[in-house]
Amino acid sequence: MMQADSVLNLFECLPLGVAKEIIGKGLLPINAQATMIGNTLITHAAMELDSVRQYVSYLKICLETSCAVAEIYDLSSPPGSEGKKQHMRHTGPADVMQIANYLYVLDSYGVPGVLLECGTSHGYSSCCLSHACAMLGRKLYTADSFEGLPSTSTNEPFFEEGDYASSLESVKKSIHMLGRPDTTTYVRGWFMESLKNWEIDLALLWVDVDLYNSAKDVVTNTLAKLSRKSGFVVHEFTDFHNRVPPRDVAIPPNAIYDVLETKGIVWDSVHLHRYLGAILFKGAVAKDSFKVLPGLMSTLQSLDMRSRVYQELCESRTVRWAFALKKRFLKK
Repeated sequence: MMQADSVLNLFECLPLGVAKEIIGKGLLPINAQATMIGNTLITHAAMELDSVRQYVSYLKICLETSCAVAEIYDLSSPPGSEGKKQHMRHTGPADVMQIANYLYVLDSYGVPGVLLECGTSHGYSSCCLSHACAMLGRKLYTADSFEGLPSTSTNEPFFEEGDYASSLESVKKSIHMLGRPDTTTYVRGWFMESLKNWEIDLALLWVDVDLYNSAKDVVTNTLAKLSRKSGFVVHEFTDFHNRVPPRDVAIPPNAIYDVLETKGIVWDSVHLHRYLGAILFKGAVAKDSFKVLPGLMSTLQSLDMRSRVYQELCESRTVRWAFALKKRFLKK
């Protein structure tokens, strides 16, 4: 689990150009607390720097986009389906923002390749990440059977064959309305076949496939083309009690570990948010960038006009007096 306010090296947690300018202008020392780093980035002095303004603008646009897309997906889902398989999204802004942020960091270090998303479902994260990729001039490849999950094993009792199914036509329609179809390529089929002999360089791999064997098929077929300066962002990193399961449990992260072990590849892993985690190669750049983002996201959310209006209302003496009078009269 990430520590809330650990001391971080700026070159290990920020885009390269941002770290250089922040240190060069004396706004922060090379080592600083995570909250201090996030707070400094949105100061006027920092926002005068081109690299900071570009980075913060990218994050703000990605955040607002992911929230808006989430609202549309929630409105389009069956009533009463939240938290159930029938809901149209099972990730949220906090998840896609971790991926979008790391894509920006990788871009600052010149890491080439596309983003490969494995496990599309109804396309929520595809819509959001297609915008991030478009802003960075990258391509998004989204791979799925578009028929739901394949057959499951007895070790995976929560899932059933066909879960989370959404047709390719439906996903394309969603991305046309809410995403960037111009930067999105669809890879249709079961991973053992559709990703076989994968030849395109990968900057980052986003794995949301639910099943152990599906994750193993993904990694086995694509590992050779995945940059050793990054790694995987993976769903199902924790169980329903927010605990990391033992290594012998059949979940996607353990499938990735098993493949990496057979190849003699060293990695680090970190729990990011709820069911989300990252598995990064030893040579991955700016591994601590995941630690700065939550606090920075909170600050960016507070800049939202609706949030500011609400905060102004909460701080208004007139409004406080009105509620106090209402409470007094209700008692009578």
